[in-house]
Amino acid sequence: TLKIKGLYFLIRSIIRYKLELKDKTESLDICQ
Repeated sequence: TLKIKGLYFLIRSIIRYKLELKDKTESLDICQ
């Protein structure tokens, strides 16, 4: 169960990182 919890946390952090990256690139496009 601990392994699944760690994997779930890892996936969530990756998704959050990708979403933040997407927001940053979109804001850059708006600035240009």
